[in-house]
Amino acid sequence: MIFLALVPQMNLRLAMSKSNSSDAASCTHIMEAVSNGILQGDQPINFSLPLLIIQITVVLFVTRVLAKLFKPFRQHRVLAEIIGGVLLGPTALGRSESYLHTLFPKNSITLLDTIATIGLLFFLFMVGLELHLKEIKKSGKTTVTIAFSGIIVPFLGGIEVSILIKNKNIQSGHCFSAIDSICGSSNFHYCISCAS
Repeated sequence: MIFLALVPQMNLRLAMSKSNSSDAASCTHIMEAVSNGILQGDQPINFSLPLLIIQITVVLFVTRVLAKLFKPFRQHRVLAEIIGGVLLGPTALGRSESYLHTLFPKNSITLLDTIATIGLLFFLFMVGLELHLKEIKKSGKTTVTIAFSGIIVPFLGGIEVSILIKNKNIQSGHCFSAIDSICGSSNFHYCISCAS
């Protein structure tokens, strides 16, 4: 999973290394961490920590308002968080260039992603602390059946799709072995060398 997360970064570095010096000037700049404050004439959205606080505040506000709206319909807060993410993301409000560049500029997304990942890890840790193995043992075969089918069925489906795509690519003369690494299958013998 870590490898898959690094692939886009490697492609970005490769693209940046191939670009000429005029393209290098269009890369995003690194934001300073803290400002001197509004009273000193600094805009907080031009600095990473004040912008992060504004972004987190907006996300929390939107998700809490949606959760309050969905409460009479007995919908869980997770649904409000998903819809809030869709509204704040590129699907709805993100179509507005001024909103996107003001509240979520490209050079701030790395910090927001990092904080979100740390929050997810903390949440999963808390879920692990609340897990009661005795409750899982009580449900017995049903839990094991659901867990294994939730893992094995998509895995086998991914292998089947990768074999079908590779067979199609072999017939057209293309090699597509990246699907094997994503699916985790060991069917690399289907991939014929593309060099020939």
